[in-house]
Amino acid sequence: MDMSKYRDLFISEAREHIRGMNDCVLILEKDPGSDEGINELFRHAHSVKGMSASMGYGSISELSHRLEDMMDTVRKGQVRISQGVIDVLLAGIDNLESQVESVENGSDPAGIDTDEIISRIRGVIDGEPAQAAAPAAAREEEPQGDAVPESDEGSLSGEEAEKEPAGGSEAPEKGETKEKETPARGDLSVHFSIHRESLVPAARAYMAVRKLEEIGKVFSVTPNIEEIRRGAFSGSVSLLMDGIDREQVRKTLESLVEMGEIEITGG
Repeated sequence: MDMSKYRDLFISEAREHIRGMNDCVLILEKDPGSDEGINELFRHAHSVKGMSASMGYGSISELSHRLEDMMDTVRKGQVRISQGVIDVLLAGIDNLESQVESVENGSDPAGIDTDEIISRIRGVIDGEPAQAAAPAAAREEEPQGDAVPESDEGSLSGEEAEKEPAGGSEAPEKGETKEKETPARGDLSVHFSIHRESLVPAARAYMAVRKLEEIGKVFSVTPNIEEIRRGAFSGSVSLLMDGIDREQVRKTLESLVEMGEIEITGG
């Protein structure tokens, strides 16, 4: 039996559900107690679980099942939405998207490692993030405009990049000149936009930056990653990076859904 048409349908519907999951995460970031966001995210995970199981994609089914279990504990009030839970959700959704891309490329999605994210999900269900979430109150007292999640320490806003020393936060060693270090601050200038008809442009932009961070060194992002996560951007993103050639950057961005114009200079 020719399963290709069913595979294409699976890819299309899985991406719709993943898009919906990203949308729900944005809702929960603004309103952690949103019943709509919690229930919709549970529904999307449940749908992906059933679809992938029927197609024989066990690793996708397993991860979506674990995400469903986690959201069930949230629905029952056993776990509260915190920044730690949001981070786990984003990582899980990103992994699901990578697995669906593997299916589209003709690869086995089981080749994408899920052990770490499933372990983190189990930690949420067991209440570990809730115990570690206490310091979040202290973080709320810090200035919000420049706040960047721990995983985004390498990403700076455009204004910060101008103020930051060329070699990073550390002072240059004796004998080194600023001119010598400057080229390491990113020899590729990347600008991309999200399609104007996207229902979740902020989520699309956030995931695009994450993908670029996986293949090279990102020195600055404008607007910064936290502003993007809050949806406070005009629909386009500019960044500086190196450690990768422009063609791989272009291919990475073009492989993502709902991408608009892409402009890459330098390199």
